Amino acid sequence: MRFRAFSKVTSVSPLGTNCCKRFRRLIARRSVRDLDQWLEDAEASDLRPFVSLSHRIQADRAAVVNGLTLAWSTGPVEGTVTKLKLLKSKVTDVPPPGLRRRTISAA
Repeated sequence: MRFRAFSKVTSVSPLGTNCCKRFRRLIARRSVRDLDQWLEDAEASDLRPFVSLSHRIQADRAAVVNGLTLAWSTGPVEGTVTKLKLLKSKVTDVPPPGLRRRTISAA
């Protein structure tokens, strides 16, 4: 789904503008209750981009709810990936592309 579809709908329709504002608010608040209400309203709006987004969110609702309710961070994963890249570079004597500049500049 493209952003242009939303911008066209919101520039023409006050209902589309309202749907966008409410969606941003529910993401900022991380509110599952607001999500449920928004999904119903988006479905009933008959605005194609919002109906489509509603269907996609409902198809993977568990992941969306987890994203809203659970604290998450990719920091530990990124740190592990970097360690593995460094280990591989030491074994093969070829630094990975992302780490070449850092290795050279640190020397």
